[in-house]
Amino acid sequence: MEIAEARASCGCLTPRLTAREIKPGDEVGVELEINTLSQPSGPNSWTVQLRYRERETLKETTLRLSAQLISEVMVEPAAMVLLADKFAGHEVKVTDTRSKPFKLIEARAGSTKLQTLITGPQKDKNGDYIFRIAFNVSGDYPEGRHDEVLDIYTDDPKYADMRVPVTIVKRAQKRLIATPAEVSLTAVTGQPVPSRIVLLRDADQQRVTIEEITSADPALTCRWAEGPNNMATLKVQLNHSLIHGNSFSGAIHVRISSPIRDTLIIPVNCTIH
Repeated sequence: MEIAEARASCGCLTPRLTAREIKPGDEVGVELEINTLSQPSGPNSWTVQLRYRERETLKETTLRLSAQLISEVMVEPAAMVLLADKFAGHEVKVTDTRSKPFKLIEARAGSTKLQTLITGPQKDKNGDYIFRIAFNVSGDYPEGRHDEVLDIYTDDPKYADMRVPVTIVKRAQKRLIATPAEVSLTAVTGQPVPSRIVLLRDADQQRVTIEEITSADPALTCRWAEGPNNMATLKVQLNHSLIHGNSFSGAIHVRISSPIRDTLIIPVNCTIH
């Protein structure tokens, strides 16, 4: 028997196979790595669609893993999309709600061009212990879209290595300019998230026309209209009821049809108090 594909139900789940070919009498393991930092507290379930070929027949079966998640330690945001050319002010907050907190030993990214600075712990008004990890990116960070991982190491075996996916986008100088280039929102728990206006303009003052706007997260939507003048106006909105936890990090992809064909990526971050 040969395993053709192991397809995860969401981006937070990464399946790994110890082998793809199974001989008679052999066993193959399927390791499931889950980024539980991005999942809500309570009962959760993840699935993997396993497609395999037995003789000449292609078959499929579903593997399911269920867990009860307890949020005594929170990392916010659990994933980040950042612009390298507007990097100041970004941070990850680590909260330990236990009476005796762990010691945060190190926060390290895969790239040597991404530096971190840890501060804390400090107690908040609820008596929880707060650590903050600030980011700094070197000026020679390469252009393009890069997927990094921030590893947060502690002295607690239960939370020895907490991993935060970080997507860094560094753009070359382009004709099309978004103002602001990144959307940062603040909301109050239980109340609607305020919308934000983004203006798109062409450096040569030509009319900007949008072909399509997409977002990978259903909580994030965007509409657009022509104007003022030759610019295009975007209205970015977040659905509070679809946000898990007290923070959100995502991006909208804006496909431009004129004056040139291009796609702009605009990160959207939100903190809920």
